[in-house]
Amino acid sequence: MRIERLTATDVRNLHDVTLHPAPHLNLFQGPNGAGKTALLEAIYLLARGRSFRTPRVADVVRHAAERLRVSASVLHGDGAPVMTGVERGAGHLVLRYNGEAVRTVSAHARRFPLVVISPDSQQLVLGEPALRRDWLDWAMFHVEPAYLDHWRDYHRALRQRNRLLKNTASTMEMNGWEETMARSGAALDRARREFLARLQASFQDFAVGTWAHASELRLRSGWDAEMPLAEGWGRWRAADLQCGFTRQGPHRADIEFLCENNKLASSYSRGESKLFLCVLMLAEASVMAEMLGEPPVLLIDDFGAELDPGARAHLLGLLKRSRAQAFLTTTVIERPEALPEGALRFHVEQGRLLEMIE
Repeated sequence: MRIERLTATDVRNLHDVTLHPAPHLNLFQGPNGAGKTALLEAIYLLARGRSFRTPRVADVVRHAAERLRVSASVLHGDGAPVMTGVERGAGHLVLRYNGEAVRTVSAHARRFPLVVISPDSQQLVLGEPALRRDWLDWAMFHVEPAYLDHWRDYHRALRQRNRLLKNTASTMEMNGWEETMARSGAALDRARREFLARLQASFQDFAVGTWAHASELRLRSGWDAEMPLAEGWGRWRAADLQCGFTRQGPHRADIEFLCENNKLASSYSRGESKLFLCVLMLAEASVMAEMLGEPPVLLIDDFGAELDPGARAHLLGLLKRSRAQAFLTTTVIERPEALPEGALRFHVEQGRLLEMIE
């Protein structure tokens, strides 16, 4: 998938910006606060109806404006261009695709796969397991059509089991919900393992020539995976009743990032973690392209931060291999000869966009 034309109105300091991006690499340069990240935010809003920087709509809508608007002409595969758009304000969200209103954000997001690397992405390595589960679930949502249904079934049954645990419900009631959890939970775990196996292979390919080549992605299921889930919840029920919640299961899964069996969080510097994450996301984009039949859009905010010139050059080389349309922001001025052929550079200042012609 790629964007042919993007229009953003009242997204932070972007009053009325139109962008005709390159089909491969687009680099936005300029000082801090110029509006570079707001351009990536506009693309993210177009795909998911919200910002990747804040949950508050008021923080994203330009001062004195009531709502923001983002629209784009996008291409899927070899098909004709499709118009899509989002309008967002306080308590107001309208999503449109191909001239029709879209009822749910999930239905809209499925048509617009994204891979995002931002300064907050460091928390994938350093933060809590819930962040890694959320990252994995979003990837699975795009590449596995039945995944969202299994996820919803599992979490609906999990909420019911937790309610029953607090009220010491009958064994018969508990068994019914545990059977649903076991079916959907096993499907989630199986899909996660299959995707991570693909991702590990792709990661090793992209990481060749770097110290990250020795890194490993390992799924922790959230329970003793040798025990069938339905049997496990029966055995754990007495302890769960005392706690009042379900202590084990796919909802407690985690993804470990390891290097020589040591967690990256304890052994990598921030610069090394940034390079690892960039390689990981490029590998993710490659796997998604293989499974979807077309690549996702790739957003990299503050590309140059915490990376030395050698690391930046290496990642730009990897981007040359990638099929994804990429949008990068940076305060570091990259030499034109370092960029892939056909890349476009834009200077951003005070919410205005100017293509840089060599």
